[in-house]
Amino acid sequence: VNRYKEPVRPKILHAPLASMAELGRFHLYAIDIGHGTLIHVYQVYGVTNGNGNKHAAALTDNILHHIMKDIDMQEPLPVLITGDLNASLTALHTVQDAIMDHRLCDVGALASAFGGLDNEHTCQINCTAARTRRDYVLANSQALRYIDTFTVDHDAGLPVHSILQVRFRSQPTNAKCDIVRLPQGLHHAFHQHVVNHLSLIHI
Repeated sequence: VNRYKEPVRPKILHAPLASMAELGRFHLYAIDIGHGTLIHVYQVYGVTNGNGNKHAAALTDNILHHIMKDIDMQEPLPVLITGDLNASLTALHTVQDAIMDHRLCDVGALASAFGGLDNEHTCQINCTAARTRRDYVLANSQALRYIDTFTVDHDAGLPVHSILQVRFRSQPTNAKCDIVRLPQGLHHAFHQHVVNHLSLIHI
């Protein structure tokens, strides 16, 4: 069982990112998955319509750029970047570059390795609208080794968005990310999901 009722809130070390925290577009948590292993989780809520609006995509990309800077300043820990980015990854250059450089892995694109479906949709405005993928779990190579399962829950009862569920193992595997595939507000709901579900542990 997760030993904390809520995730720990680590200090943001990159000053520009710390100043952006007040905007409410992201939070940084640390989750203890057992045996003293901490995973840093940057939860992001991207600016609306990142695919149709280049300025919106640039604002979200700027947040992600500074998150990557903060990751470089933190201790070398397992890291996840999660959330509703309100854009496809092809619209976010920081993520594209990080995936190409093998600094991040799009877990949803490789979900079959963790018991899920690759590139499964996460959003649908209504029953006749096209299904899209705008919610992501991005992992560095250290975090990838602790992921046991990854699934998308379409029956969580949230409008528009499905819930991404990650279970961690307490001991790392030799998993690698060698494949590059770029393919009402939910901030409060996603925060509650991080608190209640993201820290599920499979031991």
